Amino acid sequence: MDLYVILYKTALDPDPKVRMSSILTIGYISEEVNPIFFNAVNKNNFLFAIISNLDVTNAELIKTALDAFIKFCPIIKSNMENAVTFITYCLFLI
Repeated sequence: MDLYVILYKTALDPDPKVRMSSILTIGYISEEVNPIFFNAVNKNNFLFAIISNLDVTNAELIKTALDAFIKFCPIIKSNMENAVTFITYCLFLI
C-alpha cells in the first residue's frame, strides 16, 4: 500500500495518538519531499486529513495539524493560485 494512503487513513483514525503520529509525519514529509512527488489525489487527501484534525478538542493535535498545514502550504501553492484565478475569472463573468 502506498505510504500516502496509509498516512491519510491513519490521520482519520479514532485514536488521537495514531492521528497525531500521522499528522506529524505528513508535516515532515511536506518539508522534505519535492512537491512534484505529490499527485492531485495525495494533495487533496493530505489537506483533508490535516483540516479534519483541526476540528477536535485535543489542543496538542490541533497545534500539530496547524504546523503540518503551514509546512504543506508550499505544496498546494500552485493549486491555490489556480483556484484564485478561476474564482476571479468567474466573478468577472457575472
